[in-house]
Parts: sequence; C-alpha cells; structure tokens
Amino acid sequence: MNSFRYFFYCLSILGLASLISPFNLPGQVSLGGNNDKQDFPYSLKASKDLVILPVSTGLLVAGLVGNELHQAMTGTEILALNRSSLLPIDSRVIYNWNPKLNNIRETFEPASFIAGLGIIGIISRQHIIQEKNYNPAITLLTMYAEGAFLSEGMVLLSKVSISRPRPFTYNSNLSLDYRVRSSANNESFFSGNATVLFYNATFISQVLTDIYPGKPWLPYVWAGSHAIASLSGYWSVKSGMHFPTDVIAGAIWGSSMALIVTMVHKKKNKRVKIIPWASNIGQGATLQLSLEP
Repeated sequence: MNSFRYFFYCLSILGLASLISPFNLPGQVSLGGNNDKQDFPYSLKASKDLVILPVSTGLLVAGLVGNELHQAMTGTEILALNRSSLLPIDSRVIYNWNPKLNNIRETFEPASFIAGLGIIGIISRQHIIQEKNYNPAITLLTMYAEGAFLSEGMVLLSKVSISRPRPFTYNSNLSLDYRVRSSANNESFFSGNATVLFYNATFISQVLTDIYPGKPWLPYVWAGSHAIASLSGYWSVKSGMHFPTDVIAGAIWGSSMALIVTMVHKKKNKRVKIIPWASNIGQGATLQLSLEP
C-alpha cells in the first residue's frame, strides 16, 4: 500500500473522530429550511451512521494492521508457481512489464481523491457561504468516508488473506531476486487502484446526478470519470502489477460501495400527509401521498 493512501486514510480516521459524534448525528437529519430539504437529497441518521461508520472504520483499521504484518513471497514460493493454475484471461498477461506505466497510473489514485473531495467542497460551498449551513458538507464527507473505508478496508483484507501473487512473479524474463525484492509481490487481488478509481468515479457521478438531476453535462461526467478509471485499470494490467480479474473485482466492489452508500443516505421521495376535513354532511380525513421529482 503506497504511503499516500496510508496517510490519507489515517488522517481521515482522525478527522472523522473529531468531526462526527453520536450527539450531533440526529440533528443532521434535517438540513435547514424547506428549500434546503427539497434541494439537498441526502441526510445522516444515527440509526444508520452509528453502525456504518464504526463498521467501515473498523474494517479499514483491520486491513491496515493486516497489511503491516503481511509477508511477501519468498524465492522458493515464487519458483513453485504454476502458470496453468491461472484462468486463461489471466495467464495471457504474465509477461506484461512496464514500471514507468505503473508509476503513471499510480498518480491517478491521489488525483481521484482530490477530485472527490473537491466536488464535495464545490457542492458544499453554496450552503456554507450563503446559508451558514455546514450539514450538507458534513453529510457528504461522512458518506464519502464510509464508502471509501468500506472499499479500501475490503481491498486490504483480501490482499492479506488471499495473498495472490502478482503477474510479474510468473515472469521468467525478470530475475528471481527482483521478483522477491519487489514489495507487495503477493498482494494482487483485488486491485486497490481500480477500487479507488471506480469508487470515486461512481460516487462523484451519482452525487452530482442526485443533486443536479437532468443536467445535460451529467452523461459526460459518468462517461469521463469511468473512462479514466478504466484506463487506469488497463494500465494496471499492462504494467504487470495486476491480472484482469483483479481489476474487474476492484471495479465492481468500488462502484458497488459508492452506489450503496448514496442509496442508503438518500432521503425518501414519498411524502404522506393526513388532512382532516369537515362539512355539513360529515367529517373525516384524507390521506395524501405526494411524489417529489
């Protein structure tokens, strides 16, 4: 795990610990006036977030600890690898090797974090400056952290529990000494880079879709962000760091966490009202169900 990700997640845990507490979560369900309730589609709720936040944070901490204790493969273990045990789609890429390409695709990861947090900042700016309302920012940051922690925590745990050799460990064109000394030589499944890129792409796209529905630029956001994530995944394979199945699994997991966390926090569109009435022929009540767009 690269130092940027380690620093980012440790800093995020400390930040959330100071920002979020059981005492302010219930008050964040309502974000202000009626207009704000209509415009902002998400809310926090203690019954949900006091479960999701500790679970996601615990998963990440467990993954970080496991990653620190994980042991790389030895030369004997590498020599015992059998290419025939791989799926056909994976066995075709074992001779891919391009360290420069790997260095380039690694820069996509911090850029995606910056983009995600930047979009949150842009969305929150109007509420903070014009309304002095920090709840939308807190809500989006909490949602973002929960999904990111769930995504990365599962990645780290899968890497240390499955210990899948990376493609380059099968590459006999590389010296055995190099394959042994290379860090994380058995942390291939699943791809953390693909998980992070697809998580951020899907989270950003879905949040913008929910907050600005019907905008003509939304398809470009979805297509552009996921194209960049796909390119990074392709380069992960071409560089020799990941198998195609590692990237596919990471893309599915990261996208799923983004969709789930936005769905769980989305306000209900259904509004039920009971309106009493009375007339010269009797009295009663009308049940009114309104569906907001």
